[in-house]
Amino acid sequence: MNQKNIEAVVFDMDGVLLDSEPFILKAAQEMLRRRYGLEVEDAAFEPFVGMGEDAYLGGPARARGVELNMPEDKEYTYEMYLESIAGQLEALSGVHDFIAAASRAGLKLGIFSSADRMKVEGNLRETGIDTSSMGVVLTGSEVERKKPDPQGYTMAAQALGVDPERCLVVEDATMGVKAGAAAGCPCLGITTSFTHDELQEAGASWSSPDLVQLPDELLKLLGLQRPIGDN
Repeated sequence: MNQKNIEAVVFDMDGVLLDSEPFILKAAQEMLRRRYGLEVEDAAFEPFVGMGEDAYLGGPARARGVELNMPEDKEYTYEMYLESIAGQLEALSGVHDFIAAASRAGLKLGIFSSADRMKVEGNLRETGIDTSSMGVVLTGSEVERKKPDPQGYTMAAQALGVDPERCLVVEDATMGVKAGAAAGCPCLGITTSFTHDELQEAGASWSSPDLVQLPDELLKLLGLQRPIGDN
């Protein structure tokens, strides 16, 4: 990659800003159990992580010969999910500090999640993540083609008014990294869901366990210094 200074950062949500996976997993399993009598193991959902709830719910059901009744089944799942995260969901390590430091440094910020707006807004509200500095909050409700299609990240970069090559995508899922790379964005893979090697193979230029332990090379391109919280 011809590395240039980065002017914007677009975050995926789940696995990057917060970890809602255990909560949505249990809600999805409960919905399938109550409405279709299906007992679905955790591993059946893994191939659909990062692809939005239509795929996350519908994929395991379809593999068992069941077509879901959408959007009713999804809305029912979200109702259980939003109840379950109340007082339980927190931002991941370094998220609040990184957003504050990036804002002070003049970086443009945005969020693109494949999840529907109902879930995204519930997550951001529960974790207290500051969206006042976000130039765009884009969700699966506003895009026609979900990850790994680049549409969402292309739209986010356009909304922020930056060239994709100067817009860092922060993702935890291989499908999301593929989407960011296909949009022409440099990508940081957060290793909460996949390994460094898996994220790199998908197209990530860097990886980190969180938004605290970032590579020095990336910090330089972002115009940030270590430690992030004291910038």
